[in-house]
Amino acid sequence: MARRKKKGTHRRLIVSVQQRGGSQDHHEAIEQHVHDILAVLCGARLANTFRITVKLRVTTLGTDYGRAHWRDRSRSATARSKHHTITVKRDLPIQQQLSVVTHELKHIVQMAKGRLAFRRDAYYWRPVGHVGPSVRYDRTSCYWHRPWEVEARKAESDYRHIARRHSAAFAK
Repeated sequence: MARRKKKGTHRRLIVSVQQRGGSQDHHEAIEQHVHDILAVLCGARLANTFRITVKLRVTTLGTDYGRAHWRDRSRSATARSKHHTITVKRDLPIQQQLSVVTHELKHIVQMAKGRLAFRRDAYYWRPVGHVGPSVRYDRTSCYWHRPWEVEARKAESDYRHIARRHSAAFAK
């Protein structure tokens, strides 16, 4: 007897780009960049569970270039949603926007794998191979020394060639 597949088992990565005002002609480059970066940061099985929204905004970030937000859309107290929003400064050059997206996608993968969490007043970090409870970091800890930020900056530099390729395709 053949097994019936459950409804909704064919998942795929969904990427949307939102922008208020300004030129919207590089949205395809951003969408393709998200697909390509997630292909190297995590497996297809995990990537296909994500729903990523990239919001290009003018000044909502202060001095930051970008920020990743986890949106809880689950109806269960134990299930974790994989809906994430990346907010990026709209006025940055396209290559820098793509680098910021890479940086924030690294944080999204860290959160999805349970390595990074933010609760109330602290960050909780679990290094690769770490056994036991997560390491707690206060919000006041130095940005440049936080291990998840070090990993994200490394990913940003390691995959800069992908950002260059997508920004060059946009320029044509």
